[in-house]
Amino acid sequence: MSKAKPVEQKKNKNLLLFFSATIVLVGLLFTYSSINGGLLNYDDERYISGNELIENLNLEIIQKQFTSYFDGHYHPLSLFSLALDGKLSKNPIRAHHGINLLFHLANGVLVFLFLRQLTQRDILSFSTALLFVLHPINVESFAWMTERKNVQYSFFFLLSMLSYLKYSETDQKKSLLLAYFWAILSLLSKAQAVVLLPVFFLIDYITNRNFKSPKIYFEKLPALLLFLGFLWITSAAQEDTWGELNNSNYSQIDKLFLASHSFTSYFIKTLVPFGYNAYYPYPNDLGLELNYLYYASILIIPFFLLLSWRSFKSSPLQFFGLLFFFFNVILLLKFFNVPFGNYQMADRYVYLASIGLILFAFDLILKKFPELERINQNTLVGLGAIVLLFGFITKGRIKVWNNSQSLWTDVINDYPAYGHAYNMRALGALAAGDLKTAKRDFELLMEIDPDFEESYLNLAILNYRSNRMSEAIKVIEKGISLFPENVQLIEAGYTIFVKNQAYDKAEKSINALISLEPENLNRLLMKGQMLYERGEKERARAIVSEIEDFNEATLLLKEWDRLDGLAQNPIQADLDKKFKKASEMGKRGEYEAAQKLFDEIILAEPDNSRVYLNRGSNYAFQGKFQEAIKDYLKGIEINPNEPIAYFLLATAYKDLGDNANACINYKYAATKGIKVDPSLIKDCN
Repeated sequence: MSKAKPVEQKKNKNLLLFFSATIVLVGLLFTYSSINGGLLNYDDERYISGNELIENLNLEIIQKQFTSYFDGHYHPLSLFSLALDGKLSKNPIRAHHGINLLFHLANGVLVFLFLRQLTQRDILSFSTALLFVLHPINVESFAWMTERKNVQYSFFFLLSMLSYLKYSETDQKKSLLLAYFWAILSLLSKAQAVVLLPVFFLIDYITNRNFKSPKIYFEKLPALLLFLGFLWITSAAQEDTWGELNNSNYSQIDKLFLASHSFTSYFIKTLVPFGYNAYYPYPNDLGLELNYLYYASILIIPFFLLLSWRSFKSSPLQFFGLLFFFFNVILLLKFFNVPFGNYQMADRYVYLASIGLILFAFDLILKKFPELERINQNTLVGLGAIVLLFGFITKGRIKVWNNSQSLWTDVINDYPAYGHAYNMRALGALAAGDLKTAKRDFELLMEIDPDFEESYLNLAILNYRSNRMSEAIKVIEKGISLFPENVQLIEAGYTIFVKNQAYDKAEKSINALISLEPENLNRLLMKGQMLYERGEKERARAIVSEIEDFNEATLLLKEWDRLDGLAQNPIQADLDKKFKKASEMGKRGEYEAAQKLFDEIILAEPDNSRVYLNRGSNYAFQGKFQEAIKDYLKGIEINPNEPIAYFLLATAYKDLGDNANACINYKYAATKGIKVDPSLIKDCN
C-alpha cells in the first residue's frame, strides 16, 4: 500500500497537468488572435494611451498608483501591471493584449483546479473550465486592454478560493492567511472582489462545515472589515470622480425592472451563446420607453428562487453554481448606479459569474446522462461540438474588439438609432485616416439624431481639415443656430470664419464667446487678432491694450509692432516669409529643405535668435542633438531672456543622455514661467 500511494499521486498529478495543458492549448487555438487588437476609442484613450500612471514605472509613479483614485476606481495593482507591460516590451499595446490573454488562460486553469479539488470529478471540472475560457460572453474581458482589472482581479480571486477551499478541508491556518493574502491582491486589482466573503460561506456550505459553530463566523471578521473598507473606498472613488453624474433619469421602480432585465439577460446569454454586444445603451438613449420585456423580466426573481431552492434540496453543487453566479453579478446590476456608466449592462460583468452557471448546466447534464462522466466517444463528441460552437463564436467576437470601427459597427448593427455609436465609429475612422467613412458617419448621425451637438462640431472640423471650406461653414452655421450656447461650436466657427476671411461672421462668433465667458481674457485677444487681420489695427490695439497684467496681450502687441515693421521693410518681410515656410516644412518632416531655408535666413540675419531655436528643433527632430544644442546655445547667447530656449536646450540634453545639464536648464526654464513636468525637476533633486 505504501508503494501504491506515490504512484497514484503521480498519476493524478499527470492527469491534472494534461487537463490544464489542454485547456490552455485549446483556449489559445480560439483566442490567440486577441493579441493583435489595437487601441480602442472606448476608454483605452484614458487607461492606456493617455494614462500618465502607466507611461513609466518608478517609485513616484507607483506611489501615485497606490495613493490616488483613477477614473472613479481604486485599482492600483491593475495600473501597476499595465505599467509593467511597457517595461517588459517594446510594443506595449501587444504586451497589454498578450498579458490579458495569459491572465484569462490562467484563470481557466484555476477554475479547473478549484472544481477538481472540490468535486474530484474530472469531466465536470474540465468541461466547466474549458467552456469558461471559450465563452463568447468573456471575450470583452480579455480582448479589451482597459479590462486588465477584470482578468487580473479574477486571477487572485480564484487563488483565494483555492486557498480557502484547502483551509475548509484541512483547517490549516496557513491556508486561511493565504486566502486573505490573495483576497487583498484581488481587491487591489478591482473592488468587485468584495464578494469573496459570501463565496467563502458558499465554500463552507459545499464542504459541509458546521454553520452552528461560532468559529466559522469569527474567522471571517478580518475579511468583513477588509471588504467593508474597500466598499467605502470604491464609493468614495466614484463620488470623487463622477459626483452627481451618478444620478439616473430612472425612478427606483424603473431601476428594479432594468436590473431584473439585466439579470435575465446575463442568465440567458451565459447558457445560450447569442445576443452579445460591445455596448448596451439604456432604452431612453434610444428614444424608447420600458416595454413588456422589462416588466416581464421581474419574473426572474421567483424563477431563480425556485430553481435555487430545488437545487438546494437535490444538488448542493448546482446550488453552489447558482449562488456563485448570483453573488458575482448582484452588485453589477446598476440598481444603485454603480458601477458608473451610461449603459445598462456589459458582458464583462459576467466574467467570473459565468463559472457558476456553466457549472450548474454541466452538472445538470451529467446527472441526466451519467455515462458522459467517463471519457468515451459520446463525451468527446458532445464536448467537442460545444467547444467548436462556442470557440468559433468567440473568434468572431474577438474580431469585434479588434479596432474602434468594428467595435462600434457591432453596436450600430443592434442599435441603428443610437447616435453615440455613429459618432464613436466616425472618430475611430478619423484616427485610422479613413476620412471618407468618418464624413459619412457624421452625416448619418446628423440625420439620425439632429440633437447630437458633437456631430456638427466634428463634421465641420473634418471638412475644414479636408479644405472643404464651404461645407465646413454650412455645417458649423447650422450647429451654432441649433445650439447657440455651445462654446466649442462657436469657437470652431470663429476659426473657420477667420480662415475664410468671413470677418463679419467671425466677429459675431467672438462676441458670442465673450458674452458666454466674460472673464476669459483670451477671448478678447482672439477678437483683437481677428480685427488686426481684418485691417482694423487701431481698433484691435485698443481692445488688447485694455487687458491689464496679461503677458499674452503684451506679447501680441509686440508681435504687431514687428509685423508693422515688416510692412515697412520688404527685405525683412521676405525673410519672415522664408522663416514661416521653413517652420512649416519642419513640421511636415521635410527637414533638409527646412534646414536650407534656415541657413539662408541666418546668413542674412546672424543675430536672429528665433531662427537658431527653430533650426535647433529641426536638428532635434532628426536626432542630431549635438547640432541642436549648439543652435539653442547660440540662440540663448543672442537673447538670454527667451524662456522656451532653456526648455528646448534641456530636452536636447536629456535626449542626449546628459541629465545633469538637462536638470539645470529644466529648473531655469521653470523659474522663467515655462510649465515643466514636476517629475523632471523632482528627478533632478
